[in-house]
Amino acid sequence: MRFRSDWTAEFVHFDPTGQRGPTPYARWRKTVRTQVDPWLDAFEQDLPGSTVEPARIRYHWHLKLPTALLVGFITVLLVVRWNDIALSQKCAVLVLLASIVTGLGRVSALARGMSRDAVQVRSHGDDRGEGDAPASTDPVIDAVADSYVATESVVRWPGRRGLGVLVLRWYRDTHMRYVNAPSRPFRHALTATKELEPFRTTRVWSAGFVLRTRMLAVVQTDRDIDMTSRRFGLRWLVRLAGLLGTVTGTTVGLFRVRSGGQMLSVAAIGALTAYWFWLRSQQDHHRMRQLRLQPAVPRDLAREPCVLYLRPHPDDPVPQSVWEGPLDTDLNTVFDAPALFRVGHITDLTPPPPQLARLPLPPHDWKRTLTTALPYCHLVIIPTIGTAPETLWQLTEAVRLLPPSRVLLLLPSAADCAEEYARFRQAAVEAFRERAAAAPDDERPYASSSWLPASPPRASPGGPGTTTLRGVIHFDSSWQPNVVTFPVVDASSAAASRGESRRAQLLRIRAQLLPLLPDLPSQRG
Repeated sequence: MRFRSDWTAEFVHFDPTGQRGPTPYARWRKTVRTQVDPWLDAFEQDLPGSTVEPARIRYHWHLKLPTALLVGFITVLLVVRWNDIALSQKCAVLVLLASIVTGLGRVSALARGMSRDAVQVRSHGDDRGEGDAPASTDPVIDAVADSYVATESVVRWPGRRGLGVLVLRWYRDTHMRYVNAPSRPFRHALTATKELEPFRTTRVWSAGFVLRTRMLAVVQTDRDIDMTSRRFGLRWLVRLAGLLGTVTGTTVGLFRVRSGGQMLSVAAIGALTAYWFWLRSQQDHHRMRQLRLQPAVPRDLAREPCVLYLRPHPDDPVPQSVWEGPLDTDLNTVFDAPALFRVGHITDLTPPPPQLARLPLPPHDWKRTLTTALPYCHLVIIPTIGTAPETLWQLTEAVRLLPPSRVLLLLPSAADCAEEYARFRQAAVEAFRERAAAAPDDERPYASSSWLPASPPRASPGGPGTTTLRGVIHFDSSWQPNVVTFPVVDASSAAASRGESRRAQLLRIRAQLLPLLPDLPSQRG
């Protein structure tokens, strides 16, 4: 039972009868996975604070090793003596093996459930900031490394030097605030640990069970620390080619060999190699899409150059159609060579083309995310359109955090571009004045809009097949503006007859613009 804002009751029904499963317990577990958990996740988004799962519980290798040896011994015994044992013995051994495997699955699920049950609630004021990580000499490593303080406890029996049973780890950040436990195993990560406090006995139970606890410093660093989304994409294509070559070679090899044993060996080796290529290519493709569409702020922004195109805020009543579709792809052609072109403020109503990289700005916390992301952007492009407070806030925040050479204002080319720019400039004057009243003394020199040109040069509106990319305003070190206008990109049949494609004209704009942007790095793979 939940309640709306006016205290109207609402009954939420979870129906296990619609799920398939051999037992009621199996149907209920599937109901929890498909109905209860998604509803709880959506419901908790509206609650204050955030939840973290700081615990990671697993079984000690003292238990895992003899279990693996026992299962291996039974398997080898079945293979070697399968024809020599009676049918009843075969059934008994198979039942024993099935019982062991089922028991291992249940105890593993129990350990995972214990980890999920250890949930902590943290208020918004206690949320971990990315800037809280210890600084290093390498800014990229500092952005992609996770530092934890782990409290590790080991349950032993009997006594402090006995058999290890369970290993429990509780993770905190360097400010001793609970954080989500890192995923196990540490995929794509290099992990280093340092003992801060040695083991000591913290609890003793009956029957000889003892709890031993110590403190560890854990640093987890990405293995592919220098890999960009482009390099992940290239490696994905190379491994797909390896998969195709393996399948082709295995098929040819099966027709070349004679005996059944050789065919089985070729098929097994080919299948294992093809599976390895397929699995690795899927991992590369996933990481490429993650870096492009759902980057972690700021760690993924630090690993490759980024040009951020900040649309007007979605709540700003501006003609959004002017700033989506063709303009996104045109800007991508101009800026995606020296750096990865990203688009901000993505909504379901105005999605960009799927091939464009994105910077997700969550609606409930977009200002904090943008403030964290801006210093990692090599260039921020802001269109001179929109007068809503949220749209103007992102302009003043970019001016506050970035040097002049890394801010670029985009001029519209609609029929009423002069009136639209005048409204934008007047609203910006008011926004900077309000920001200056509340800004510290060291920020007040930048809290001004006097550097905005009063009236940038007009350009004739584009006709059919043209683009809205008509000009930009860039600044020198003292925030003095320089207006650069571009020739109208013509995609009409007359331009095509002259051999001037749309892309060729956009590349000329890139060549004209890049010398004015010294902070953009050279292209990386």
